[in-house]
Amino acid sequence: DPEYLGFELDVHWLQRGGVNPLEWIKKLEGRTKIIHIKDYRISQILDLSGGVEGIMRSMADVVEFAEIGEGNLDMKAIIDLAGETGVEHIFIEQDNTYGRDPYESLEISARNLRNLGYEDRFNHNSICCGLSM
Repeated sequence: DPEYLGFELDVHWLQRGGVNPLEWIKKLEGRTKIIHIKDYRISQILDLSGGVEGIMRSMADVVEFAEIGEGNLDMKAIIDLAGETGVEHIFIEQDNTYGRDPYESLEISARNLRNLGYEDRFNHNSICCGLSM
């Protein structure tokens, strides 16, 4: 019964899957209480030293996970629409930090969220757990 079914969206994977996260947040208005915000960037690194295998590995890694606000997704639009459509919690997620200390990545994401104007929606202690709407 759809009345009892809700959704948890991951904006990164929506975008990577070829759909607009904003359209899906709007489409599932009132049925999505939690979303994951995860940004990504296109890598500029191409490993030519490893021959064909190195090139193929580099091409597979062309999309890198990024700190919130350091990538390609329009996080301000995503967060604003989430608040308008009934999302209650937004979790910051980054699958890989590429050697950077995870807490440093988390602080970069938090700083960028504060710079976007969301400092009133979370405090320093809550950034590990999510951004409450």
